[in-house]
Amino acid sequence: MLVDYATKYYFTAHNAAARLHRDNLREARELADHLDHLRYNWHQVRVLEVNSPVGPQSSVTVRGQVMVNAKVALGPLSPGEIEVQLYHGTVNSFGELEHAEAISMRHDRQLSNGEHQFSGSFTPERSGQHGIRCECCLMTIGW
Repeated sequence: MLVDYATKYYFTAHNAAARLHRDNLREARELADHLDHLRYNWHQVRVLEVNSPVGPQSSVTVRGQVMVNAKVALGPLSPGEIEVQLYHGTVNSFGELEHAEAISMRHDRQLSNGEHQFSGSFTPERSGQHGIRCECCLMTIGW
């Protein structure tokens, strides 16, 4: 158990610290600058639109693929600096997602003015009311 701890945590942390201290803390400064860049610009990241060919009145078979697209404003951030995730799950009687899981969406293309299109899909494993969630909306789909 001690060897596992040393291998997984202690040596990993030691090596990371040694790497960050090289070249007069060059990599540590770059990391700090990058984190500052993300913090300074994060308020410009917004989910503008989420849509799917499957709408509220649509039906989908169990294990049928559901495609979802999202238009996201990134401001000066690049798609490689963020991760857009699609949360999906069953919807309970209060309209809340249950048994939700996150799926990473892929960047499809840059639109304009710092806006980008992302897409992803999921396959429902059971019947009933299902939904997807983003920062600004919940769309309920029945099947």
